[in-house]
Amino acid sequence: MLYFKITNDEVLHVNIVHLCGYLDIDKDIGITDLLNILSENVPSFRDTYTFLGIKKIKDDFIVFLESYLLFLLKWDDKDIADIISFVLLDLLMGIAVQQWPDQIKLFSID
Repeated sequence: MLYFKITNDEVLHVNIVHLCGYLDIDKDIGITDLLNILSENVPSFRDTYTFLGIKKIKDDFIVFLESYLLFLLKWDDKDIADIISFVLLDLLMGIAVQQWPDQIKLFSID
């Protein structure tokens, strides 16, 4: 998902969100497991331009990667597009190449 908004007629906020799975709470997740998952965010999720988040939706804890970007509207459109493309590629590499913690069940498409 891609969200954007303009504030103060000067700043473009871009938010990129990728829903990737859910916490498998049937595996008896403990505080150490959650802290290990949270530690993946420092300085960012596995050195990508994203962070790992967890949000409760109904009875599930959904896991997502999210990135916030800020751009000045006076910047060139091509430069902004290049940066967004780079972040999307970085997000893809963070999803596809990395091993996920056992407590996260990835969504799968059959």
